[in-house]
Amino acid sequence: MNPVYGSLTRCNDQTMQALEDYKISPVTGCLLGQPTTPPPSLLPFRRLLEHSHELLNSGKLRESIEKLPTLDMAQLKSHEEKRLAHKILAFLAAQYVWQNGDRNPAEILPAVIAMPLIEVSIELGCQPLLGHIDLVLSNCFPEKTQLLQRQVFFTEFIPSDQPNWLPFIEVTADIELSFCDGAKIMMHIINSVQKNNTKTAVECLIKLGDVISIMRQQLLLLLNTHQFIPDGCALSGLGGLQMQQLFMNSLIKIHLFYTMQLACVDEELFLEKEPGLHFITLKTLLTHLYSAFAHLLIEELDPKAFYCEMRPFLSGWSHGKISKGLVYEGVPDSVLTGAETGDLSGETIPKKRVYLGASAGQSISLQSFDAFLGIEHFKDVEKFFADLRKYMILEHRHFIEDLKQHVHLRDFVERSSSKELKTAYNSCVNELLLFRKDHLLIVEKFIIAPSKMYAAKVESLKSQGTGGTALDQFLESVIARTEAALIQC
Repeated sequence: MNPVYGSLTRCNDQTMQALEDYKISPVTGCLLGQPTTPPPSLLPFRRLLEHSHELLNSGKLRESIEKLPTLDMAQLKSHEEKRLAHKILAFLAAQYVWQNGDRNPAEILPAVIAMPLIEVSIELGCQPLLGHIDLVLSNCFPEKTQLLQRQVFFTEFIPSDQPNWLPFIEVTADIELSFCDGAKIMMHIINSVQKNNTKTAVECLIKLGDVISIMRQQLLLLLNTHQFIPDGCALSGLGGLQMQQLFMNSLIKIHLFYTMQLACVDEELFLEKEPGLHFITLKTLLTHLYSAFAHLLIEELDPKAFYCEMRPFLSGWSHGKISKGLVYEGVPDSVLTGAETGDLSGETIPKKRVYLGASAGQSISLQSFDAFLGIEHFKDVEKFFADLRKYMILEHRHFIEDLKQHVHLRDFVERSSSKELKTAYNSCVNELLLFRKDHLLIVEKFIIAPSKMYAAKVESLKSQGTGGTALDQFLESVIARTEAALIQC
């Protein structure tokens, strides 16, 4: 194992830490709260990403990436700056590889992207490619609005100009936002168990079940027609005057930021003069406006668009023509991030690195619930979950590991004579069971069914997940073990 990555392992503590120590915000959960201002060295990379869709469509993105300057890693000082760098580099890496589509991927990632991406991944404890951390957690920011009942997000970047990215990313972010409440409730339950306070544990378990139910309803938005209209029907609860007000507020926001920037055409100079503001291009601001109205513009996430046009960007380096991996140019073979598979011991130089693609399984939410509720899966599933944790940032991985090590809720429930406690515990397990059954329906709609219709177009994915698993069998196993965790009252 690479010594830098290995040194990220901490000493075992005896208790759970505060949520903030796990990079879990009490307000936004695992989502970052707001966009990060890039340091000067990162600006050329961000500018390129902002214009990457046009370059992708013209087939000129690879050439533009290869002309980028060397990134000064010393300028990445804060955790947020490192997250931003990882996101931008990972987006560009995915676009570079898949510029020409699924049938003609690149097999070498140029050093200008590969070297800093490996370095920042080691520092964060995650992996050097586009993952859930980049697509959702560091990329989708909750917006405050009183005019819409549904949560609105600002999504900073999407991999291509396919508009279905927005509902896909933002529904996932909505689930992450709800998990924030679940994380706080779990900490209260842990405290209750330590104090042998059955009454409080019951009350909190009921609330936790409600949170999982809300997350399930958010997940189901991906299955429902017109799901991006407020209240589930055309503009209900949102009058014409309110629509105009929301639209005007967005335009005012664009005007305010953009006029401030007209006097400073030099971006670095702007950041020096106004360090508290984000330098935002007009295109980015218009994207912000579009994101705010995405739920009105897109009625339904299209399975064909998701499977054929979106999933290749999420597939990692483990499928199809790059099933043997990708060369990270300029990176010594001895420098590893801890999740590499493939032939790293052979005589071939340079080595190809195999990494799994992005998936919601890289979120901490469901694995946290499993660890907290004491749900145990079969060994092959547990191993796969452990592999997915390597794609999380270090602190998120520690949260799950600490729940596994320090929380003994299931033992507490089984030893108790309280029927109310067992019922409340089972309600959480049952809500998680329903969530997973509905997730299987979504997989069938967006992956399994399209794979039978469009497999020839996306030969590298077929009916496997971006993590490389046979999804239906895997999820059925997870569902079975979740159901087996119900306790007899």
